Amino acid sequence: KKMSDSDKNLDMEEQDLDVEVTEPATIATQDEKEKEEEKVKEKDNSVANEESSSTKSEPTPTQEGAEGEKASVIKSFSNWWQTKAKPTLANEFQNMKGELNDSGRKFRILKQKINEQLGAVNRTVDLELQPLLDLLVKRKHDYLKLSDVSYRLLCQLKAMMKCQLEMSEVMDTIASTEVEGLTPSFKYHSASQKQMSENADALVAAVERFQKSVHDAVTTLATRSFSYKTAYDNTRLEYDSHRMKYEKVKASNSSSAAVSAAEEKFLDSYNRMDALRSEILSVLAEYDQQRSASMGAELQQLLSAFKTFFTSGISALETPTLDETAEVNASTE
Repeated sequence: KKMSDSDKNLDMEEQDLDVEVTEPATIATQDEKEKEEEKVKEKDNSVANEESSSTKSEPTPTQEGAEGEKASVIKSFSNWWQTKAKPTLANEFQNMKGELNDSGRKFRILKQKINEQLGAVNRTVDLELQPLLDLLVKRKHDYLKLSDVSYRLLCQLKAMMKCQLEMSEVMDTIASTEVEGLTPSFKYHSASQKQMSENADALVAAVERFQKSVHDAVTTLATRSFSYKTAYDNTRLEYDSHRMKYEKVKASNSSSAAVSAAEEKFLDSYNRMDALRSEILSVLAEYDQQRSASMGAELQQLLSAFKTFFTSGISALETPTLDETAEVNASTE
């Protein structure tokens, strides 16, 4: 038994020796394999790097399309800036500059107007033009009043026509239900009221047309004249403002440069007022001709309608014939 144990120990020692001998050989072969694998990887990496460098040097169709699209966007933006954005900004700048100048002019006109209303300054009066402008304002007031009166007359005429039709209906009903001897008389008055209502149609149409023409005379026809009047009043106020400033600068012994600048503005405002004065005179004359022609025709038609209405009313209200009167008297007795 002891021998057998010793034999086992020897066998185990021999196996250990075998392992110790074989392990270095297997480690050496593994190292070589790893080195070879590393060389292969390095070779593959170098090939991949070469391929990537070659692809970078030669642009792909996708990259060429992106670069072309970028160039087209830049070109379109440049065209938009040159054709639209830049001119628009220039126009806005000019408009802003004009508005600033216009604001200064409006303030100057308002100041002069307030001073004139307070009686602090004297104003320039055109003895030929100013009465025409005052007449234009007065005529507008009178025509608006006439238009209002004509409209009220129109409403009354329509109400009268309705009342006459109702009277005609009442008399006709009476004629058919009450005493037979009075029937012809009520029939007659029923017909006359109906006839008077029908005769008023032409008068209502004439008054309605006249009212519209009167209203148009101060709204449509006079629009151009009133716009010129407003422009002339503002130009005259500006002229008086520059005139007063020029007189003040001249009286205060200011520098020649200040006097010349004030004089230049004064003369420029005078030239503009004088040019506008000749234009407004022609505009007022043209308006007066148009107004006279339009109102003359409408007044003739209105007068004719009134005459027709009254004559037809008188004929409709004539008394019945003698036979009808005798019949009515006999029935009454």
